[in-house]
Amino acid sequence: MINALKQGFNRPGFRVFANGTCGLHLHVGRHDLGFNLDTTKNIMGMFTALERCFDAILPVDRIGVYEDDRFPLPSLISASTTAIQPWIPSKGFNYTSPMSVRQFESLANSVMIAYDKSDVSDFTNAVRYGASIPMWIHHIYSCRTMAELCEYSHPHQSSVNLQHLAPQNNSPGGWPGSLPKKTIEFRLHSGTLDVVEICAWIDLLCRLTVYCENTSTTTLTAWIETQWDNADVTLVDIARLVNAADSTIRHYTSVLLTPDYATNFFNTATTSQAPDILTPLTTQVESTRLSQTCRSGISARITQKLISGRYGQFPNSFLEKVLPAELLEGSDGRYLSNEMEEEQMEAWASEIEERARLAIDERQRWDSRRGASTCLNNLFD
Repeated sequence: MINALKQGFNRPGFRVFANGTCGLHLHVGRHDLGFNLDTTKNIMGMFTALERCFDAILPVDRIGVYEDDRFPLPSLISASTTAIQPWIPSKGFNYTSPMSVRQFESLANSVMIAYDKSDVSDFTNAVRYGASIPMWIHHIYSCRTMAELCEYSHPHQSSVNLQHLAPQNNSPGGWPGSLPKKTIEFRLHSGTLDVVEICAWIDLLCRLTVYCENTSTTTLTAWIETQWDNADVTLVDIARLVNAADSTIRHYTSVLLTPDYATNFFNTATTSQAPDILTPLTTQVESTRLSQTCRSGISARITQKLISGRYGQFPNSFLEKVLPAELLEGSDGRYLSNEMEEEQMEAWASEIEERARLAIDERQRWDSRRGASTCLNNLFD
């Protein structure tokens, strides 16, 4: 179909484009059967634990993060840092929201409720364990119903969108004029007209879904426990795990390991048709894609996301392998480890406590002056 579309516009003065605002959303389903809770947990677990692996095939602007400044992340890079540029809010949030976002929102909610109730035990547990992937995986696999699990996915926004499996959307009258889809929607991939990219993504997601359906939650959580902090694991390893097609494995190997992949794509896209009136537009669109998909730019963005704490906290062994030593030895990386010394943990807890206090003070001030809800109220649901 894509090739037919391209051929239909393969004439002087005609083009078909997929620019940076276009996304490739894929619905995976089993006719009208939907997916059971364990299968859905496994899928959510994979995308939550290995978010950085999926980020590696996204354009720079689609590597989204938790952007809420009401809750302190493990480490926020200061403007004076020379090791790496400070985090700049991503345009990706306009397209899709990674799974870590909902986990940080859940953590903020837990911290605020515990602080508001002066529950020292809950506050301590949230601070000590809440910003780490093992706790996020625990949240997912502890869900007893599909409705609970759907709370970790923003409807029509999260990269793994569960709204079509939510019980309220599959009841009579839930979808006026149409039948429920009962699918899982994957929203993270950028738009593309490249048949190889499209087929590889479809194959990977379908194979991953089948694997998650045929694998027990015990087996998959055991695998996640060994891989979430493995600095060497990539999307190619995930593709092999789920028995993806050889062509899919070759494609992602090329994307991740060929430095000139983005440049080669650009050259092919800009020379496949004879020059005409739309050549400047073609060059502009493809130049933007090139700047967004070059391997060095993507790697730098992933490193920025890691340093800013937006992948959560990691063991020292992982951090020492992937981050510059001078950064870990300085103040910027002091909260990135989930193995902090007691003194660091106390400082981390103090920052969170102070942020919680300020948020509660703001809510009370606005409530008393205006008698209206504020944007902070959703932290106290």
